[in-house]
Formats: sequence, C-alpha cells, structure tokens
Amino acid sequence: MESNLYQTLCFNIPPTDLKAAEKRAVILGIEGLDVALHDVIYKLIMEHYRIANNCVSKDIPYLGFKHDARNDVTFDLQKLPIPLRHIIKRFVKQQTTTS
Repeated sequence: MESNLYQTLCFNIPPTDLKAAEKRAVILGIEGLDVALHDVIYKLIMEHYRIANNCVSKDIPYLGFKHDARNDVTFDLQKLPIPLRHIIKRFVKQQTTTS
C-alpha cells in the first residue's frame, strides 16, 4: 500500500524547497496525527530511501533517531531530501483536510 501511496504523492514534485511557513505547517500537522499515520510517514520515508538509493536500509535513513524508551523514531525535516519533504507535506495535507 505504501508503495502505491508513495507513487501517488511523488507525482510532479517541484525542485524547490518548502518555504519556512510550509515547513512549520508540516511539523504542526504531523504532531496532530495519530500513531498509525506516523507509521505511514515512516514507511513513506523508507520507501523514498529504497527508491532513491536502489536498496533497502537496515538502519534508519536520513539521520533519523530511534527512541527506545518511547519505541518510536524521529526525523529532522531539514535532513530529509527536498522531494521527500514535498511528499510528506502532501500526505499531511491530505490527512488534515479529510479529518
């Protein structure tokens, strides 16, 4: 499913970075999503890495950090590739406009 979702979200990605206000909106949007949707974002990140690098990562890519105590992973939006930022922005926008 994430592969199909990824393919839908990565269509016509602009080459320019998100504006500061867009980045803040993405971060706030992510904070408002439930755990299941955080898992989808993680899978989108892993799918992007797989496609961009033609391999599956056993480690957490893009300098993500695993919090063992909380059993989750966090990423710095600035450390993600620009196309992936747009993909996540589109996903968050879809989720926040439909909920």
